[in-house]
Amino acid sequence: MKPPPSPGKVVDTTIPLQRDAQVMDDPAPRRMRQRYERARADRDRFRSIVDDCYEFALPLRQRGYMDEQRNTPDLGRMFDGTAQMCIQALASQTLDDVWPAEQTPFVLKAGNDVPEEKRDEMDVQLSAVAAEVIEVMNNSNFRSAGHECFLDYCISTGVMLIEEGDAIRPINFRSVPLTQCVFGMGPRNEIDALFMPRKVQIGHIMELWPKAKMPERLQSRREREPEAEVLVVEGVERDWSKRNQEVWMTRVLWMDGNDDEGFLSTSTTKGTGSCPFVAPSFSRVSGEAMGRGPVMMALPDIRTLNALTEMNLESIELNLAGIWLYDDNGVINPDTAVIQPGAMIPRLPGEKSGRGLENVAPTGNANLARIEVERLQSAIKEALYYDDLGDVNRSPKTATEIAQRTANVARRKSGAYGRLLTEFLFPCISRVWFLLKASKGAAGLPGIDGNMVKCRALSPITRAQSQDDIVRTTTFLSTMAQLFGPQAPLLVANTDKLVPYLADKMGYDSANLRTNEQQQTVLQQAIAMAQQQQAAAQGAPPGGAAPAGAPA
Repeated sequence: MKPPPSPGKVVDTTIPLQRDAQVMDDPAPRRMRQRYERARADRDRFRSIVDDCYEFALPLRQRGYMDEQRNTPDLGRMFDGTAQMCIQALASQTLDDVWPAEQTPFVLKAGNDVPEEKRDEMDVQLSAVAAEVIEVMNNSNFRSAGHECFLDYCISTGVMLIEEGDAIRPINFRSVPLTQCVFGMGPRNEIDALFMPRKVQIGHIMELWPKAKMPERLQSRREREPEAEVLVVEGVERDWSKRNQEVWMTRVLWMDGNDDEGFLSTSTTKGTGSCPFVAPSFSRVSGEAMGRGPVMMALPDIRTLNALTEMNLESIELNLAGIWLYDDNGVINPDTAVIQPGAMIPRLPGEKSGRGLENVAPTGNANLARIEVERLQSAIKEALYYDDLGDVNRSPKTATEIAQRTANVARRKSGAYGRLLTEFLFPCISRVWFLLKASKGAAGLPGIDGNMVKCRALSPITRAQSQDDIVRTTTFLSTMAQLFGPQAPLLVANTDKLVPYLADKMGYDSANLRTNEQQQTVLQQAIAMAQQQQAAAQGAPPGGAAPAGAPA
């Protein structure tokens, strides 16, 4: 037996955090509650800015963090629809950039940790894996949920949950509105926690979390009033104590409960792709969880455009209805006077009786306002990458100009596109493959970690960059042929590596390429066939080729 602690010695009796078991007296609820409150305070600093972005760009979407009195969408300050049109187009364009329809969005290749002699065999297996992942995602609700996610991505940060589905739909994608999310930053300056507060009916808790353990106080309330709503926070956090393995914890906390009552539900997933959410951002300041989207950057112009459009509408109303003066002589009653085409308003005869109603022409420069509105609309479209080729009634743009504009837009989006790959596409693929392996029990192939298995995107932007590499390669080979003869490219280039390189750049499926052993077999067959043809030609009858040794 251990001796009792000496008097005056401080003994740490804190129960260590148990992440793999449901421990009701664990201090983890208090830690999660405190971290959630700190993260929510950081998010609330952006509430007014995000609310303005929603009001002008997505006015019909409710903001969950707002007060009940203000939760109804307000369209009082919105007078121009340029931002609404552009954000829908940008979300669709971003989705097509990362997951082009009717095309192969990515390929899987053996990583650098795989031995050279095993890469060809592994590439064939990974090609089948990629085809399965693409088929599952195309047959799911990925594109609809992805579009909703990118609407928030254009404002700040998009969030999408990737969960296990059923037999009909093995993978389920669910977009979570930005206003219903609270992010936590980890030690590597990246989002490692997602908190989703919401109100649920007590009777729905067991349906949402079948393994939930409800405290006695909540259980008795469930029996009395199952339709009553309680506030819960569903949190997903990474366990950094497991340094050699990726571990994510999903826990449900009852906010009205105390720390002694613990979590309603806990679960743990391990391995590459175990993170159940993706949270892409257009750009993010170091140390902050909330991203900065194009709408947030263009918010000053959007506000000014709506205010100027409101003034223009008021000016148009003044021009249509007019401003009228009248003599207050008891003859004209402005409350009953009707101003419309063909209306006749009587007045007393004579000059001294007054002039009756007299129109006052409003002043102002309508052309200046129109020019400023067009300038602001053009600035907003440029900030939101709206592909506008100009007025269709004017001379059409040349193919060179269209290609140059497309290249300029791709160059401007290259930084955000790189973040989109690392924060959205690659985690989505890893998560889907993780769930498919778990459902099928497939453990033969490793996870997509970049070392054993690497992923390469084949989006339009990436294809444009690969096209430049192909042009450089073909230009080099053609130059060698022009300078040193047609056989020079075969002497200089290593065709065993050049063909897979070109196939990879062009997005061609490497499973359709012959391996080195198959190439040697085909080469031996071609040599044998050539020898047979030569032997047949040497023994041909008169009129054909002369046999060997015969006089010319």
